[in-house]
Amino acid sequence: MKLITFTGAGTFIFLAALFLKNNHPAQSTLYGTKWTLKSVAADSGSTVVHGKAYLMLDKAKSSAGGNRGCNAFGGTVKTNGDTINFSSLFSTKMYCEGVQPLENLYFSHLEKVNRYVIKGNTLQMYNGDSLLLRFTNMAEKRLQQ
Repeated sequence: MKLITFTGAGTFIFLAALFLKNNHPAQSTLYGTKWTLKSVAADSGSTVVHGKAYLMLDKAKSSAGGNRGCNAFGGTVKTNGDTINFSSLFSTKMYCEGVQPLENLYFSHLEKVNRYVIKGNTLQMYNGDSLLLRFTNMAEKRLQQ
């Protein structure tokens, strides 16, 4: 009888853990994730981004890179806890009709960012308390569905 009770309890614990795992998606990691740009702070409020702009960070190389919407970019990134700083940023210099103002704003915000927060599949980058950039990890979102 004790064996049946222990087996039943073990099965219950296993199923409960499986259920909780599926209802609480894993949080994305800052490094090694392709972060797709979704919004940029502007003087008129937040601008929603629909395009191919993204950011990727490599911890081993302390490097940042990605796409601003048309132009590729790279640079150095340093983190300590939730603080983050980008430096030595460089970019290709093609002019892209209709995208250029957003590209310029994205790039200038990266230089100002000093803090980040990750919630699930969303990365938010701040200067102090001001939200400047919001990214999502779309690959992880698709895996969770």
